[in-house]
Amino acid sequence: MMRKTGLDDAGMARWHGEYERRAPEGHHEFLASLGIGEEEIQSIRQWSVGK
Repeated sequence: MMRKTGLDDAGMARWHGEYERRAPEGHHEFLASLGIGEEEIQSIRQWSVGK
């Protein structure tokens, strides 16, 4: 979905990073709503704060 809106890898990294910093629980809930498993959610969240 994010790629369809024109975000490239750098844009997605910034988006996830900002979401995680501003609303970590909301970020988690958003990822879960996409059907992403808990292990992958944790990986995405860890990756996003490293950006």
